[in-house]
Amino acid sequence: MINNDSIKKLLSYVDDSDVESISDSISSTLDTMNHIKKESTLNRTPYDLSEFINLDEESLKHVSSLSDGWGLVLAGGGGKGAYQAGVIKAVLDSNKIDIKACVGNSAGGLNAALFSALPKEKLFDIWKSIDQLDVLTPEGMSYEEIDTLRDIEFFSESEIYSAVLSGLLNQKGAYSRHGLSRVIENTGVMTELNMSKTPCFVTCFNIDKLRCDNIFLNNLTPFDIESALLATSAIPAIFEPVTFLRGRYLDGGFPYLGNNTPLSPLYKLGFRRFLVIHLSPRKQRAESVNSLKLNRRLTGENLYTGATYVHIFPNKNLGNMFEGTLNFEDNYIDSLLDMGYNDMKSKLPDIDLAIESTPDEFGEIHILNGRKYRNYDEVLDSLIKK
Repeated sequence: MINNDSIKKLLSYVDDSDVESISDSISSTLDTMNHIKKESTLNRTPYDLSEFINLDEESLKHVSSLSDGWGLVLAGGGGKGAYQAGVIKAVLDSNKIDIKACVGNSAGGLNAALFSALPKEKLFDIWKSIDQLDVLTPEGMSYEEIDTLRDIEFFSESEIYSAVLSGLLNQKGAYSRHGLSRVIENTGVMTELNMSKTPCFVTCFNIDKLRCDNIFLNNLTPFDIESALLATSAIPAIFEPVTFLRGRYLDGGFPYLGNNTPLSPLYKLGFRRFLVIHLSPRKQRAESVNSLKLNRRLTGENLYTGATYVHIFPNKNLGNMFEGTLNFEDNYIDSLLDMGYNDMKSKLPDIDLAIESTPDEFGEIHILNGRKYRNYDEVLDSLIKK
């Protein structure tokens, strides 16, 4: 180890004329080494962490210390997110794995935050209480008006389509965020996240930098936590961008440039075992699968070496934009909660298979419906309808 004593001993063998220049050179080198040592905590992985927002050195240490546990990855999908709540409830009831950190986009980001901050059974209950007006709130409507109109049916597909078209033409969101803001505030997630030991990240699309940022929620202010949750769920044209922290943000699943199923953030922080809950169907058209592959390559979402992933896809199609993503009707939400719970119960052996499997340093394991795949492309290929 190089220290001051060893430097003095070294300099005793050197001519006096060279001592000063050598000493200055060594001191400069030591300063550089100390700087590198100080910064190394934030660079303990070979990956660029610049897209992690608000992740300070202390928080990074905490997240990394938990990386022997499981990471929970939650895809976006609006009202389809109720399916994830059902899956998570079945996983918790099984007591098979210990989830230590979570990351999500859009509805998956909201689920990740609620999972991290609140008693685990609350996630399921909150989805059962959500109403269509809580999310698709007409612009300018007050809280009192929301409550007055709660029992009136006026969310037909044509009316939603007209609102979305108007939002596109006016370059503003079709709906207000007042309803969802109140839901977020009423859950208590904005204050409870600061005390949670379960790290939580949400993915948001940074409009100014044309990239996805992974925002660490646990040490944000309550205002910024709410802003982050509104940003990650700000579907383009449906809702306006949210301005906070470092820029203007939209839903992290922004087409082609975004990341609707953020697999890489927790991987970059050292996690190597993941439960990934998708919201796209188990069987898809080839065009859809090829689009997923292209998106993965454009965003650099291809870090899987040495990791084990359990993938959960709904056995049934959860619906299109109008029937699924923008559908928060009671009957639909209840059906997804039940479907997610029952799907996961039937797939619990996949978790057992993952626990028994250990990839080598350069390998990876992806498990879906009782089968192991060598890479994520094979998983995606298995989704194509024959």
